[in-house]
Amino acid sequence: MLGLSKDFCQKVLLMKNNKLTPEAKYLLIRILFLYGNTTLMLSTKEVVKQLGVSDAVFRKARSLLLGLGYLKDTKIDPEFVRTVGRPRIKLQLTQLLFDDLDKLNIKSTCLAHELRLNSLLFWPVNHDFLRSINKKKIKSESQEVQSSGHTFTAATRILLAVLYLHADVCGAVRNLGLVEVSKFTGMSSDRLESQLGIIEDMGYLLSRVSGITHKHIFGHAKGVFFLNVCGDNLAGLETHSLWLALNTTAINHYNQYYLGFRVYKFINDLENIFYYNANDVSSLINDVKTDDIQGDQCDADWEDRLPELLQNIRKLLVEEGLYFRFSKHMVVDGTFFFAGILKVQLFEWLRLFAPYKLHEFFAGEVTKSFLRYFQSQIDYYASMLLDRSWKQIEPEALYIDDSVLREIELKALPLKNKELSSTDDIQKKAFIFFLYCISYQHALIVKALVLCALPNTFSFEQAKFALLPIKLKGDIRAASFLISIHLIGQKESVEKIWAVEFGVKDPKDASSLKPYCVRLFKEDCVAAFANHGYDLKLLNQIGFAISANSDSEDGVISANSPS
Repeated sequence: MLGLSKDFCQKVLLMKNNKLTPEAKYLLIRILFLYGNTTLMLSTKEVVKQLGVSDAVFRKARSLLLGLGYLKDTKIDPEFVRTVGRPRIKLQLTQLLFDDLDKLNIKSTCLAHELRLNSLLFWPVNHDFLRSINKKKIKSESQEVQSSGHTFTAATRILLAVLYLHADVCGAVRNLGLVEVSKFTGMSSDRLESQLGIIEDMGYLLSRVSGITHKHIFGHAKGVFFLNVCGDNLAGLETHSLWLALNTTAINHYNQYYLGFRVYKFINDLENIFYYNANDVSSLINDVKTDDIQGDQCDADWEDRLPELLQNIRKLLVEEGLYFRFSKHMVVDGTFFFAGILKVQLFEWLRLFAPYKLHEFFAGEVTKSFLRYFQSQIDYYASMLLDRSWKQIEPEALYIDDSVLREIELKALPLKNKELSSTDDIQKKAFIFFLYCISYQHALIVKALVLCALPNTFSFEQAKFALLPIKLKGDIRAASFLISIHLIGQKESVEKIWAVEFGVKDPKDASSLKPYCVRLFKEDCVAAFANHGYDLKLLNQIGFAISANSDSEDGVISANSPS
């Protein structure tokens, strides 16, 4: 058998012919992979064995492909001879198919998911383990056909393959809306929703964040899919990915609400509680760093000099960090935000942005869906900072990663207005820089919590992160994190499930003022994931055991002293 390259076969996944059903796409991929452009003759049993579809599905998909001109009609072929019994089926792809595939450009698939695509689409004959684990349909006493569970159909495979083809190493699929997924899979919107529900019920899809439309920020934004790359059974036994659930018993001004709502509240507080005018901000900067603004400039009307003021704000934060007042008296640790140790000075930097009236970006109705999408974007920017600038993220200074700053500008303000006034322009620059600062603070907190919770034998300088959204509907608490981490360069497989709880101080050392971290096992570990809306038993049943050390006793770890 002489098939074609996997990259070439993947082009079928990118075809947007809305007449191509997922079953027809799967049939084309199997033929291309196994046989390429050669002609083949198969019996019904060989169709099931080699192509992985039932006789009924095959006949329907074959009929569709004949109608589209992607298969030749064997009935008018002079070599077609009817014999006793059911004849062997002749399959031959047409030049039209290859012409259509040649028009498509495809980037090489992410190497992290190559094994997953192999399991879904490119399995050798007699080695389709997914078909072997399908749940068989059974008949009840009433003779109605029932299924004991979901099965791996062609539609399920094609949907997962499309998502993995567009996923990053942590399983996050961005920039792929439902309309595009529908076109790539050949499913109607109703069938797509049904299939998304199926792969979520099976444990392969962790969560989704719906896309939004907003006239001021984000524009027409596509949703996000999060795939299970820690506990799935599609990529072999070895794993360098893990889940980390972080929970806290301390609720404070920072973590009492989930991130999107909290940042929205902060921005509105700039108009009310935290309001400073431009002159107040310049005076604050002058008090902290007298070299930034000369004394004879303090009496100037800074409302007319907002661009220059923004430059001074950026210079202050880059040199002194976000906690420029608080850090003069105490060392700032990122765990403070989730351990109850907070002072109002930690939020001083928010007031610097008051003159730019950022609340105007949220004019009109602000829905829960919008705020959850807002949170997912800040999570995304923070994960980018962790991916690209792990070593540089420190509380003593604000490190500027220009690539992340550009990404925020591209994603947060995609709408182009050619008639912008200078005031509107500086307001947008202030908003972009504000989102960067919030994302930096978020990354700083996540970094501190990760270092506190995970062993110091792990190296995170090349790690990739995905912060998973909370799934509990109507819950606005933010007393937990759930993070998917992929450790690049890790030589050995890692324990994939971690859950910890943070407290205000070490319960075994009453004299210590440091926050503590307790690792959780068994039911407490399951509960930690449930606090974020995730069923750990469901996600883990397609993988391995919860923990090799699940019988161990809980261990107490002081912050800044990893296990």
